[in-house]
Amino acid sequence: MEGTELDDAFDDDAKSLRAALEHELYTDLIKEQLGEELFNSYLKTLKELEIKEESTGLFKAIDVIDKRTDEERGDLELHEGYKITAGNRGSKLSGG
Repeated sequence: MEGTELDDAFDDDAKSLRAALEHELYTDLIKEQLGEELFNSYLKTLKELEIKEESTGLFKAIDVIDKRTDEERGDLELHEGYKITAGNRGSKLSGG
């Protein structure tokens, strides 16, 4: 993907889904498809799930910048699978 296509992307946790539901790009489209009552029901459910996720803990992918020097990293070559992105949580072999 190039450009700004990911600027309006969202994750699969309740907070991200709620934010997308309330986002100006999606709100009117979703309300048009679902109707106001079902939209508000989904929004209420996502808010409840968001509270539950916050209290129980939730995996959050974070970007990590590797600041180690070449010497600190060593000369070990990782399998090519680590370079294949598999979703928003990591590479194919990263366990994400």
